[in-house]
Amino acid sequence: MLNQDVIRALEIPKEAIERVAANEQEELERREKAYRGDRPPARAAGRTAILVDDGLATGSSMRAAVQALKQQHPAVLVCTTPSPFWTPMPRNR
Repeated sequence: MLNQDVIRALEIPKEAIERVAANEQEELERREKAYRGDRPPARAAGRTAILVDDGLATGSSMRAAVQALKQQHPAVLVCTTPSPFWTPMPRNR
């Protein structure tokens, strides 16, 4: 997911974008293997999918995740972020 307005405004060369994209793809594959191991991807088709972004700032990573997940046709797609306004439960409950 690329912001073409920013690319044009900053005059970012195509080669730089391709280089960064290749590096990011490599990192995505590394993380996928580290987090999922040999398990197959979770199925989202027809199911409720919940996306949690614990570092929501610009929203760009959440938008990219939504775009990717929509391709799997979930029945319901919920997007959320942790709230800093929570109160821990007392230990004696």
